Amino acid sequence: MTVEEETITNSVRLPRQIQDRLPLEMGQYVVMTTYRKHAKYADFCRMTTVIHNHDGSVVNYALAQYYFTGEPHKVSPKKNRWNKPFHPTTPSTFQFIKENARCPLGPGTVFDRAFEEARGVIDVKAISDVPRSLQQVKNARQRLRLKKQNDEFQDLLSCSAENDDVKGLQWTSTPRVVFVNKGQMEEIVTNCCGPNATGVFSIDTTYNVGNFYVIATSYQK
Repeated sequence: MTVEEETITNSVRLPRQIQDRLPLEMGQYVVMTTYRKHAKYADFCRMTTVIHNHDGSVVNYALAQYYFTGEPHKVSPKKNRWNKPFHPTTPSTFQFIKENARCPLGPGTVFDRAFEEARGVIDVKAISDVPRSLQQVKNARQRLRLKKQNDEFQDLLSCSAENDDVKGLQWTSTPRVVFVNKGQMEEIVTNCCGPNATGVFSIDTTYNVGNFYVIATSYQK
């Protein structure tokens, strides 16, 4: 539409495809209306209307309309698995949380950075652009930690399947694995476990080797 002296002087319907539209001139605006249906209640609809300047920027005016195509009825908000209402988080915000949760930062720092990324409390465009709570950040970090543990366990399973020297694989309650080959086990039985064996089987536990306890064994042939 064209506006002159605060009066609409002309309005036309534009093509749906952006590439088919002619460039706008000063004083011309585009009124865009979007229709959406509720994910759970198909008869509950939302119609939003925004106005764009000739340069593509959005005018600070908008209209949101909610209506039923049939008889009005109660509409319940989206709920989580504990049957409590919550507002969803945009994929971009959730991705930002996951990326920062991998860093050595506290949950509060990640939470504040997500707000800054969404241009702060005052200028944020939608509530879905910011984290729901500090707990959401903690949950994201916990999921990453569990995923890492699952990946490590999968690597260990693959190693045990490909290498016969990996034995006694245990993941719970404490991860444990024994690395020994068949020849070593036969020598231990012969030299340390027989009735006439004179060899000594020694066990030495070394603590704090990274994230692991390492138990080294030795024996004399």
